[in-house]
Amino acid sequence: MSLQPATASTGPLEAANPLVVPDRTRLEYFPAYQAVLASRNWPLNLFWGTLAYFSTGIVPLVGWMVWTGYAYDCVEQLNLSRGKELPDFDANRFGDYLTRGVYPFLVQLVIWCTLGACYVLTYIGMIVIAGVIAAVGDEHAAIVLGVSLPLMGLAMALVVITPMILLSPLMLRLGLSQDLPVGFRISWWSDFLRRMWLELVLSTLFVLATGFIMTTLGCLLLIIGSYAGWAWVSLANAHLSWQLYELYLARGGEPVPLKPRRLMPPPNSPPGMQFLPPTTSTM
Repeated sequence: MSLQPATASTGPLEAANPLVVPDRTRLEYFPAYQAVLASRNWPLNLFWGTLAYFSTGIVPLVGWMVWTGYAYDCVEQLNLSRGKELPDFDANRFGDYLTRGVYPFLVQLVIWCTLGACYVLTYIGMIVIAGVIAAVGDEHAAIVLGVSLPLMGLAMALVVITPMILLSPLMLRLGLSQDLPVGFRISWWSDFLRRMWLELVLSTLFVLATGFIMTTLGCLLLIIGSYAGWAWVSLANAHLSWQLYELYLARGGEPVPLKPRRLMPPPNSPPGMQFLPPTTSTM
């Protein structure tokens, strides 16, 4: 990557104006998992992810926010490099990852609140079902259970999955722009949903299904394996997020403004000089 000196200590958000529109026509689901293992340092990356999730039980939220920031750093790098390779986790950029992960993490809290609502709905639903069974008698209990339990399961699934689908574009824009006013742009969010609703539904269901399998298998490898499984799933989800963004751009969507990166100056550079990547990027 070529370097150019920055003329100011801070700069405005830089528009990600791709020179080439992506030609992606569909999502590739399982290659997202394979891409995580294609990285040269994938064991170390998964180790840091395992540590991030495990540390959340000791220092709440921090590890999760750091790993979330790293995941969206992966999305950006995949975008700039056109999917060549996931970047390695850099412990020296702990603060950068933490800062980048704050806004998407706040959106994730909304999703977690829906999980709490799901528990409440389950409790209320079981009370209602028990009351109906008591009213109609035991001879009709099988019919009541056969009708009510699938409906309650469908309602709980909608409560959990719907926010994940609707809020994914918002998390993507916040994670890429790293700017709250820029990230909350309703017109972009609605445009992304309009163009990508089917792929959002399918990718969300895919991540949920494979994530359940990965964490279940991880639990068989002592408890620590479940954290490693989540780290793998989250990086695969980052790869799918990049694919969604690429497909959105290929369908005529608007690029997200990217925040300029600050790079380490080369040796013997003048004191105080800062370096930024070029203002145009290829995709």
